[in-house]
Amino acid sequence: MEIDHELTPFNIKKLVNNGHTTRVLFESEQDTFICEIIGPSYQQSPECQINIKLDGNEILKRDIYNLLKHLIFTETYQKQSFTVIFDICPPYSKAFNALYYAVLLHGIRIKDSFTSCSAFLDQNKRLIVDRKEKQWSAKLNLVYSINLQQILCSDVIGQFNNDDLGLLISGCISGCNQIYNFIKDL
Repeated sequence: MEIDHELTPFNIKKLVNNGHTTRVLFESEQDTFICEIIGPSYQQSPECQINIKLDGNEILKRDIYNLLKHLIFTETYQKQSFTVIFDICPPYSKAFNALYYAVLLHGIRIKDSFTSCSAFLDQNKRLIVDRKEKQWSAKLNLVYSINLQQILCSDVIGQFNNDDLGLLISGCISGCNQIYNFIKDL
């Protein structure tokens, strides 16, 4: 199996980090967007509340919410809320990578590191990882827990047989590990 596994170049820059607001800029050849975290803010509800402001992709919004609910040490943030805002609707995997960097800068206590990657098989059954994901008609987007080595969430577009899906998962996990090494060195 031939694998095209060179990651698409991207950069994530800190724009604001003042203790209450963290804003990062994600830039790649195809996409530019801002991810912002505000909080924690005091609230009446006894549990940690997470708000996501993202228009245009309810699946992505739900997956971000579920991921944060799962990974944040919510007992540390009782009676507090966080708001995550995206200025535009970013591609699935890129949104999670920008979010991870923003969470790190903001100092939110989480149970594990996470990154995301996308993959598809071309017409020759060649595995392509992290390439201009908007162009693919059938692909796998995957968010991966680095230390726990677990798939946290995924979005499958199109249909794959089990063998092809296994290849896509392996490619995405490898890509997630490379992206994690890039982000941790920023």
